[in-house]
Amino acid sequence: EVYQGKNTGPEASTIVNVINLAEGKLRKVIRDVPNNERQVQDAFENLLVGADVHYSREADRIEYSSKTYTPDFSLGKSDLVIEIKLCNRKEREKEIIAEINDDMLAYKRKYGNLLFVVYDTGFIRDIDRFTGHFEDQDGVMVKVVKH
Repeated sequence: EVYQGKNTGPEASTIVNVINLAEGKLRKVIRDVPNNERQVQDAFENLLVGADVHYSREADRIEYSSKTYTPDFSLGKSDLVIEIKLCNRKEREKEIIAEINDDMLAYKRKYGNLLFVVYDTGFIRDIDRFTGHFEDQDGVMVKVVKH
C-alpha cells in the first residue's frame, strides 16, 4: 500500500492559492470598514467560493482540555485551518495575540498548517514584529491585511 501524505503538489498549491487570496484579494472585496469579524469571514468565504476551494466553515470541532475550538475554515485535504481575526481597536492587537496562541495549541493537535488572517483597520503598527514569533513555528502563517 502506498502512503499518501499530505502537502503533495495539489494540496500545497491549494495552500498557496489560499494565502494569495488573503494577501491579494481580501482587501479588494471589503469596500467599507467592517464592523465585526463575521463580515470579514463572509468576504473571505466569497473568495474561497470564487476560487473553487473546497472547505468547511465552522464545522470542525477540536477539543483541548475542557474547551472546544471551532476553526472558521478547515481544508482537510490540505491539512489547513484558517482563522480570521479583526483588529478594529487599539486593545484588540494584544487580544488577538492571546487568541492566536490559544488557537495554535488546539489546532496543531489535528492540523499541520495554520493560517491566521488578521484584518487590520489601522491599529497594528509593526507587522513584522506582530507576525514574527508566530511564523517562527513550523506550519504557522500569519497574514495581516490592512484596510
